[in-house]
Amino acid sequence: MSVLVHVGQCGNQVGDAFWSLVADATTTLPAHAATTDNAGSGRPPRTGKGGALTVFHRFYFHPTSHMARCVLVDSEPKVIRAIIHSEDKAGRQAFKPAHAHYEQSGRGNNWAMGYNFQRFQLNVLPSSAAKPFAGMDDDRMELIDLVMESLRKEIEAVDVYEGAVVTHSLGGGTGAGLGCRVIERMRDSYPKTYVVTTSVAPSMACGDTPLQNYNAVFTLACLQEHVDCVVLKDNDDLLRTALQWKNNAKEGDSPTEASSSRVSLQDLNYLVASDLAGLLFPRKSGGRVERCWIGDLVHDLCPLRTAKFIDVRTGINVKRQAISMKHGGKHKGVRLRSSIPVNPADMDNSTDQLVKLGRRTFQSFPRILVGSGGHLGCRFVTRYDAAVLKDVDEGRLTDAIGYLGAPPVPWTDNPIRRVETATSAAPFETHGGIAAMTVAMNNGHGVSCIRHFRERAQRQFQAKAYTHWYHQYGIEDDKFQEAFEQCANVIADYEDLLR
Repeated sequence: MSVLVHVGQCGNQVGDAFWSLVADATTTLPAHAATTDNAGSGRPPRTGKGGALTVFHRFYFHPTSHMARCVLVDSEPKVIRAIIHSEDKAGRQAFKPAHAHYEQSGRGNNWAMGYNFQRFQLNVLPSSAAKPFAGMDDDRMELIDLVMESLRKEIEAVDVYEGAVVTHSLGGGTGAGLGCRVIERMRDSYPKTYVVTTSVAPSMACGDTPLQNYNAVFTLACLQEHVDCVVLKDNDDLLRTALQWKNNAKEGDSPTEASSSRVSLQDLNYLVASDLAGLLFPRKSGGRVERCWIGDLVHDLCPLRTAKFIDVRTGINVKRQAISMKHGGKHKGVRLRSSIPVNPADMDNSTDQLVKLGRRTFQSFPRILVGSGGHLGCRFVTRYDAAVLKDVDEGRLTDAIGYLGAPPVPWTDNPIRRVETATSAAPFETHGGIAAMTVAMNNGHGVSCIRHFRERAQRQFQAKAYTHWYHQYGIEDDKFQEAFEQCANVIADYEDLLR
């Protein structure tokens, strides 16, 4: 099992959207679903306990309190307070307040402050330019220590701890700086477990802060050194995707909905959460529910430690009458990406419908990739409602989808390309979904993002722009050079592997 850690405003908002999807799934999957945890052990399989307490509760919630198995951390209270005061559909508190940690001061959109600054102790990295702060050498616990203590308790509450999934941003002070500190401590404390991150890059066209280039470079260097797999999401790409399906007015939309082209932060958060859910949600196959093993994910998509940045896209088929359906939970106004409007009465060839969905999902990937456009690893996950899409030929579906992916790199004769199919009550049923296809690929898509931030940050560094904000928190010039070199190595490795 894994524990989710949400850091910073972006990480917590994405996490909130993800847990909303988990809550929706618990109302659609059948109860008493057996898991594969005890396969071959001679013991009876564990079962859910009535109603909405499905297998999702075993994977994502505490068995007694029914609260989410996660840790929330931010340096400001606004976002976390709104999240922990929310309730699930049964009227219970959804998040454990004891595992939600926040301060009042913020981190000033400064990676160095987020990483190095401590309220009650000396800073992590000493510096001749560091200013003394009142209250040093206090016995009270720092924010990072509170987070690690909550993580320890969450880990001790699970049967088998595989690793952690961290959601955060690259451009802020808390998500980037404090997020890196959390990741380093996790790697030091649990060196034999996996760390997977969902990292959201700031806009490359118009950012919020002049420090975002430095912040992104420092964070990318940290991820390359300490993380096993990085799901890199580009804010500009998310915006383009959201605008595309927002502007595609579908049949049944009201004139107000059809003419609206504004994209909210909730839309972007929901896109990231749906991709993450498509990758991590359990799959029901052959009457048994199989979890997503993080080790298999890393093995399939990141076979080399020098290339660990992957891209994930999810396409969803919805019923024709549900295309304009709104999300009924906290994320009102958010609509799913409807790749293909489907009339349930027009299902003569369900297999072809799923193949078409896979083709459309794969086509959403950027066309301009590194080198020849090959990939180091690829995984397709298909979920469909067996009550609507009947008589699916899973063998033909697996063969057809397996040929949709980009060509493998020429230096490997046996490329890793896993195709998984699963039935469920209905994927994203509360949104009208009848089928979903998630494609995860290590194709070098993140190289352009890494190159952009590195080049911009280097130009700023050569002009000594804003470096004093980092010096006062212990980040000297040699740390800048190390981060630039680490990012340059990532770019060079991908160009060499995918040429």
